[in-house]
Amino acid sequence: MKKTPYILLIVILILLGACGEDRWPAYYEYTGDNLWIDSLMRKYYLWEEDMPAFKELTVKYFATNDAFLSEVKNEKDKITSLDSLDNKPSYGLEYSLAKISDDEDIYAAMVTYVEPNSPAGEAGIERGTWIMQVDGNGITSENSSTFLSDGKDHLLTMGLYNEETDEEGNKTIYIISYAYAPLGAKEIYERVDVPYSNVLTAGNKKVGYLLCNRFTGETSELISLSNKFASEGVNEVVLDLRYNTNSTLDGMQLLASILAPSTALGKTLATMKYNSKNHPEWPTSYTLNTPSGASNLNLPTVYVLTSSKTRGIAEHLINCLKPHMNVVLIGGRTMGESYATQVYDNETFGLQFRLVTAVVTDADGVEADFDGFSPDVSVSDTSDPTKVLPFGDKGEALLSAAIKKMTE
Repeated sequence: MKKTPYILLIVILILLGACGEDRWPAYYEYTGDNLWIDSLMRKYYLWEEDMPAFKELTVKYFATNDAFLSEVKNEKDKITSLDSLDNKPSYGLEYSLAKISDDEDIYAAMVTYVEPNSPAGEAGIERGTWIMQVDGNGITSENSSTFLSDGKDHLLTMGLYNEETDEEGNKTIYIISYAYAPLGAKEIYERVDVPYSNVLTAGNKKVGYLLCNRFTGETSELISLSNKFASEGVNEVVLDLRYNTNSTLDGMQLLASILAPSTALGKTLATMKYNSKNHPEWPTSYTLNTPSGASNLNLPTVYVLTSSKTRGIAEHLINCLKPHMNVVLIGGRTMGESYATQVYDNETFGLQFRLVTAVVTDADGVEADFDGFSPDVSVSDTSDPTKVLPFGDKGEALLSAAIKKMTE
């Protein structure tokens, strides 16, 4: 973030106060990013009426972006935020560290998530496996925070978790190395909205599973999967929103229209409330409609897998489906973002601005829970390593809990 030299700032402020001349354009280099933030907030921000007047912020326009934003946003707003616009290179890999020896300083990293198109995905690394060594070097407390931080390519020694119980009931736990994985250097890769899906059988149930990390009106995977699920006779759906953080309202409308009972089509899904300014470009409500090119699955119940990362529009989907169907939550408590946001990108300043723009209510006028949704069935997805399995595997912790719930 920018930092204006103190002496230069004093000179600028003196010049701005001199005469009646508008000298702001001359100092756009120092104020342009915050002026862009300010202009968006004064037009679209939900609490725009409570913002300080322009003339009260003269000095603040020269401040860092974070300092300026903290000065102007509403005290109840915990969501509006700034980030770098850059799509950062990544391995596409998430993991959880665990010490595997009481006597020695030895750790292993349990893989919890892999992006299919990422270097980790291309290396064949799967959720539930363990990283034992990097380039032949073990993981210790000394290097545990840096062993995959350089972004370069590495050769990983992978392991599998095992539990054995002897005749006397004594349990032995160990992780055995079984393969090498050539992990390519970090790169920018194309992320997919629905990276994992599956159709499986549970008793007399035909279950469609989809891990949906993002849904928008253009998420073609949702349309394709709805038709696949319909053609294969799916009568139960497990919607995995554990990693869903950045979806859109038109995507919510599409996904809800695929899942909802056919009797709900044509009814209100959500109603929007913006600030007092006129916003004809934004809808005031969303309706459940027969999806164009997609299939309505006509479900009475949907099982939603959640975590503390489940936030924003994903939470509104949960809230807005409840008046129309039974929504069973399995996993962890959601983050608790009850407002709708818009994301604005500015390539000139390299910034991405996530701005609270609306209150969303369901068909009954009920807002989402500010504190997040508590699961109907509380399950940790990583506490039992034997159940940290590939997404869509019937033995995976949250999916197995959903199957148990729907068949009990």
